Amino acid sequence: MENSISIPASSRKERRSKPKKASAAKAVGRFNVPKIFLLLSITIGILLSFSLPLFNESDGQYHFVDATNMVGLTTDITSYGESASNWNGFSSVASAIQDRDYFDRYFVQKVHSADMSQLPRLNKISPILSFDYLGHLIPAAGVWLGYHIYPSMGIMIIVARLLQTFISSFVLYFIIKRLKGGQLLFAAVALSPTIMNQMASLSYDMTSYLFAAGIVAFAINACFREKLSFRLIAEMLVISLLSFFFLKTNLILFLVLFPILIIGLWLANRKPKDDLLKHEGVKQKFNRTRVLIAGLVAIVIILLIGQIITAKYGGIFSTLGRLLVNFTYFWGDGRLLSRNIMQVFASPLGLANHVPLYATALWFILIALIAFSEEKFIKSKWIAYSSLVLFLGGIAAVYYGYFAANYDSTPRGMILGQIAEIQGRYFTPSALLLPLIVGYKGFKLKVTSKASLVTMMIIVVILTNGLLVFGTWFSLINT
Repeated sequence: MENSISIPASSRKERRSKPKKASAAKAVGRFNVPKIFLLLSITIGILLSFSLPLFNESDGQYHFVDATNMVGLTTDITSYGESASNWNGFSSVASAIQDRDYFDRYFVQKVHSADMSQLPRLNKISPILSFDYLGHLIPAAGVWLGYHIYPSMGIMIIVARLLQTFISSFVLYFIIKRLKGGQLLFAAVALSPTIMNQMASLSYDMTSYLFAAGIVAFAINACFREKLSFRLIAEMLVISLLSFFFLKTNLILFLVLFPILIIGLWLANRKPKDDLLKHEGVKQKFNRTRVLIAGLVAIVIILLIGQIITAKYGGIFSTLGRLLVNFTYFWGDGRLLSRNIMQVFASPLGLANHVPLYATALWFILIALIAFSEEKFIKSKWIAYSSLVLFLGGIAAVYYGYFAANYDSTPRGMILGQIAEIQGRYFTPSALLLPLIVGYKGFKLKVTSKASLVTMMIIVVILTNGLLVFGTWFSLINT
């Protein structure tokens, strides 16, 4: 026909090829997970920054004093009714709220400067390359900016919260956007009340979480590579070096992911002739006896290293015994155990926030469902099972790190392995390892309704963060 329009073959090919270029962000049906995360993170972060009472994070006063020291604004917090040395909790904030003096005391009253050298703690600035210093860079910039807006403790803390919220939200947004697997899980963990509270605070725990998330995201993306390369190993070395400055000690264990990946990629790319089990000459050389001897030597080396590391807790067998009792017998303060479990996802200060217990259950169920809904992208059994060992090792590392070292003066529960104080927030980053475990193609269990999980995540995130604000304020008003 004369009026027909012919379409060039090249144009038809371009049209047909476009649908193949699907971004990772559109892997969850009609939902763009990175954008959903960014919207919720900034919105909830702003809400928490303004609405949560001051010092609604572990060691809140410590983080404020350290941040002000770094920018030359050392503050006399005793003028606000805070303790001179016990920098934790918000008992003075509670009394101000009950006396109807909260706004005038913390937001109208201007800060009084103090001599840093006279402080009972933090009487000098931490070394520049220490985690304590680097972890407080963003809060320090925030309190400085807040001071120049209006020099009151309340304004300084809120501005620092907002700055940390915006920077952390965008860093996590780009991490999630570049992820090739596990996007929804990363978004969910970051939107949990525990991490959102860190984001809307002056705590250095947020810096550590950001770096830990970056390490796991790097490991996940590396699993999609076909083979090892010099660039990949160089990147691992650089990240490992930076980790000693930006990670808390218990999260340094995440660096074990790198040798796991190197071995996994090597196993995936070796030629059949290099297979030790199939190569007849090598098989004869490495007979059972020699393998057994090598295994025994490895066990002895591991035990010796473990004995050195755990010497302050009575040695490796004493430490393992304490862990065993902790996980097999309910001993000690049940409230302490409950607070640590609640703090993993739902309640930043455990029972002090009065978040209902069902919120904790909701979060554990949500994380489990999301983990099993993620794509199966792990081909290597070695990577999957090694990541599982690392996940369990991360849990044990937190317990080990917070054992009570003095046997004579501690409660029996701590002597037998109970974790000291509330440390549940240090378990949270380990949840990011789940895609490397349940993402193994050999694990057949899978949740298919992923789009519904996005809706469920949004509901749980809004509900539980709302409960955090309500429970905290309701308890302070009615205490």
